[in-house]
Amino acid sequence: MRIFWKRTARSFVLVSNDYALTLHAPKSTATATQPPQCLIHFEPLATRDLSEYEEIVSTPFYGLVGMLFVKGNVFLAVITDHVQVCSPRPSETIYKVKDTEFFCLSSSEFDSLVLNRFKSESHNEKYETNHPCSKIRKLLINGFYYSRDFDLTSVLQNRSFHTKDYEQMYQSYNKRFLWNHFMIQELLNFRGRIMANERDHLDGSELITFLVRGFAKTANVNIGGDDCLITVISRISWAKASGPFGLTGVDEDGHVSNFIESEILFYNKTFYFSYTQIRGNVPLFYETENAFLSNKRIIFTKNKELDEVAFDKHFDGISKLHGTAYIVNGLKSNTVEEELNNRLKYFAKKKKLPIINVDLSREQLKNSPHKLSYVVKDAILDIGAFCYDTKKKVYIGKQTGVFRINALNSMEKPGLMEKIISKDVVEQFLLELGMGMSPDLVTKHDLLWDENNAMLINIYEKSLRRKGRKAFEGISTNMVELIDPIHDYISAELTKRKKEYSSSRTIKLFAGTFNVNGEAIDDLDISSWIYPHDDETYDVVVIGLEEVIELTASKMIVTDHKKQRAWELKIKKTLGMRAKYSMMSVDQLGGIVLMLFVRDDQLSEIKQVETRAKKTGLGGISANKGGVGVSFLYSSTRFCFLAAHLAAGLENVEQRQSDYKTIAKNLIFASNRKIKDHDAVIWVGDFNYRIDMNNDEVRTCIINDNYARLFEHDQLSTQMIAGESFPYYNEMEIKFAPTYKFNKGTKEYDTSEKLRIPAWTDRILSRGDNVLHQLSYDCAQDIIFSDHRPVYATFEANVVVIDETLKSRLTKELYEKRKLELERCGGVQSTVVVNNGVDPVGHGLPPPSSDKHKWWMDGGQSVRVNLNVADDAILNPQRPVNPFVESDVSEWIQPELVEH
Repeated sequence: MRIFWKRTARSFVLVSNDYALTLHAPKSTATATQPPQCLIHFEPLATRDLSEYEEIVSTPFYGLVGMLFVKGNVFLAVITDHVQVCSPRPSETIYKVKDTEFFCLSSSEFDSLVLNRFKSESHNEKYETNHPCSKIRKLLINGFYYSRDFDLTSVLQNRSFHTKDYEQMYQSYNKRFLWNHFMIQELLNFRGRIMANERDHLDGSELITFLVRGFAKTANVNIGGDDCLITVISRISWAKASGPFGLTGVDEDGHVSNFIESEILFYNKTFYFSYTQIRGNVPLFYETENAFLSNKRIIFTKNKELDEVAFDKHFDGISKLHGTAYIVNGLKSNTVEEELNNRLKYFAKKKKLPIINVDLSREQLKNSPHKLSYVVKDAILDIGAFCYDTKKKVYIGKQTGVFRINALNSMEKPGLMEKIISKDVVEQFLLELGMGMSPDLVTKHDLLWDENNAMLINIYEKSLRRKGRKAFEGISTNMVELIDPIHDYISAELTKRKKEYSSSRTIKLFAGTFNVNGEAIDDLDISSWIYPHDDETYDVVVIGLEEVIELTASKMIVTDHKKQRAWELKIKKTLGMRAKYSMMSVDQLGGIVLMLFVRDDQLSEIKQVETRAKKTGLGGISANKGGVGVSFLYSSTRFCFLAAHLAAGLENVEQRQSDYKTIAKNLIFASNRKIKDHDAVIWVGDFNYRIDMNNDEVRTCIINDNYARLFEHDQLSTQMIAGESFPYYNEMEIKFAPTYKFNKGTKEYDTSEKLRIPAWTDRILSRGDNVLHQLSYDCAQDIIFSDHRPVYATFEANVVVIDETLKSRLTKELYEKRKLELERCGGVQSTVVVNNGVDPVGHGLPPPSSDKHKWWMDGGQSVRVNLNVADDAILNPQRPVNPFVESDVSEWIQPELVEH
């Protein structure tokens, strides 16, 4: 990155990859409530005139940290020194910030301090004393990291697996760990307004930088002769209202002091593995008096009702990102911590959170780590771990929960716990792959965690000496507002003229669900399920399978994906009988598999495909029940498909209701997008709802095709009518026999000793009346190898399709029009910034007249007209009033010829 500046009529131009980002000096509009406003412009370097600018060459530049308002001035923050410290895999690099610089955009007062800082020690001391951002600079060189290759704010499981996926990086980052969020938020807003091709160039310029505070380091290890990479990354949260560090508890938003997310990553030529843990202070309202003395005392600052609200907010936030939180409680019993300990246990029990009490000292953890290993071993298997097979290109493990560790001071002791758990997890992972912990891996693993914990403690102690004040002391809470007079106008015009480049299209959807009961399908014909209607093809296909595999409690990852893979190939081959389809996504949670296929001629319309999963079995601990979801855009219409397997049993209606609510609430996609935030939603699955009638009555109704009577007693129907489960969802009338439970290989309902009552356990529901129109709903009665029958539904979906060519053409026209208007006003920099936005042309009217331009003059014509008449001539008063009437009377005469 290169930086050019103009000292008078101040502006800065940041140049990278043949594009220029220009920031102009702000107008004097900042007030206590109104942030300063700066003009911004992004364009090809070839069109940018830099003749009046000089390049700053005193130091190299590596990225834009953002803009901030400090003590009445606007500053531009950039990275000027860094060091590479980490590579989780060969295509990913992490840098540690070693130095930054702050250039004032609004005043030349600090130019000499910046330019002379490195000339001598006295100049450096003068800089530290007089520059308004010197303290912030010191902060930014104490444990800050960034990456250009991936979203460093998110764990591997929640971010894109692809290198340099800028859309994911800038749209789905975890704000809690983005320390410079208030400095770059307006830059991200600007990125969202510019044209798609410009956005690609802005992303490619790698100007915008995400800063994460904590620790990151990679070590090379050898396991069984293979070279591997092992990495530890820790992210400190800034979000606590009273500061991220300290010996206090929670705030009203559920954020706690010392909240740190740590991730260990393992990479070799076959697998990419990660495991995440969380530590933080106890999420209750308390303060610690005399914290560093032997007579310390815990003071509870609010009542239990407010404690519970904040406690729930804290763990709900964890659940959205990581699944079920397993509390590893390091508080001591029978000490000053006893009441805090009791309150934590009380609220954990009330919220039904698993809690593991670890009343061990730091010395006991160091000398006897097996004592912790023993009490967490079962939870490690329940939680699972994220793992991707890079050769087979399949996910073989998902982490569906997280250890949430606390102590009174959640730094050193929780760090030791994380180290022990991490070692146990890596050992279990390698064991399941038929590998072992090499001495080299054990040594490198422990060294990385020791360095990690030492770094975090160092940051904590330095920050604690600031007595809990906010990290960015002296910075205005107002963000610097960036005004973009060209793209703001384009965005508004494109919204008004959307009909010119968009149209409606009807596409065909197929949704299917099948509980396959763990059976193999070598020679099975499933065409009567996939293609129940003659000559029908689909644009989009979603398939949910349940009980694909028999679950065992002894595995942390699923290394056997043969059955899942077999079903993928079988369904794709069957679809291929009539058209060519591609698999867009597949995700597995225990025995639940969700597959999304798209016809090849529709692939260009599919964007932003994301998958998520949520366990509900055994209160969210087991993957034997739960839900998997996929979210995607078809052009500009957003869909969500889900496959779920809910609690079994005739009497478990409330548990099924709870399972539904757990999935609906906690299955959240990027940018905090919930299931209900989609234009159309389709749920498929074995919902396990039964019929509340006796067995003989149900079977008699089936024989007589009296499905209406059965439906009156169907548990799901009753729940939906009461608004308890699947509110606002639709289900087409059921005109087929119950799909459960059959004797395998027959069309005969259960004759076993249990003699289960037949029921419609397998269902398909939808939401989105403005988009979806259901065409059919039925089951394939002739596919009899399972004890369930496969169910299907077909839909027409009305989608809004954007013609990108037309949109691009219109955007270009608007761009040229707006640019010409601004040039007539004297260019972008002369645009007037006012409280309500940009004048004068934001309203779409011509720009106002000036000495050089009149609004009624087009094509750059001169405002002045030179008349070839004598200097003393006057208008002839005998000339007709209407100037367009032909007349022989001259227009101009000498004054002496006027008749008096």
